[in-house]
Amino acid sequence: MVVHILDDRHLGICVIITVTMQVIFFSIAATFQFDKLTDLAGGLNFIVVALVTFFLSQVSCLRSISFCWVLY
Repeated sequence: MVVHILDDRHLGICVIITVTMQVIFFSIAATFQFDKLTDLAGGLNFIVVALVTFFLSQVSCLRSISFCWVLY
């Protein structure tokens, strides 16, 4: 059974996650005037979105998993 959240390729949930994370990190960086969080936010955002789309797609074979990582 495949989970569909907003669309087939999970672009909607990825947009929601990305905007939410970036707003949170921006508010922290703006409040404390600490610009080093931008690199952390970008890296964490990539990892979180990759893991969420991987688990929502419910890929079962190793070849599909490696192909999904190449696409990102």
